[in-house]
Amino acid sequence: MGDRNFNVDGTDYTLELTGFSQDSDATVDQLRTLEGKTTTAQVLGQITQKSWV
Repeated sequence: MGDRNFNVDGTDYTLELTGFSQDSDATVDQLRTLEGKTTTAQVLGQITQKSWV
C-alpha cells in the first residue's frame, strides 16, 4: 500500500500501511462502497524503527 518515513526525537521510523479490515480477520488492500452509502473499516499498519547498516 505504501510506506512513509518520519522522525521522532532524532530516531527514524517507517510506517507501512498494510491494508484494511472490515468485520473479519481478512485484510484487503482496497475498499468499495456504493454511492451514497457508508463503509467502515479499520486501517492496518506497522511502525518499525529504521536500522542503518
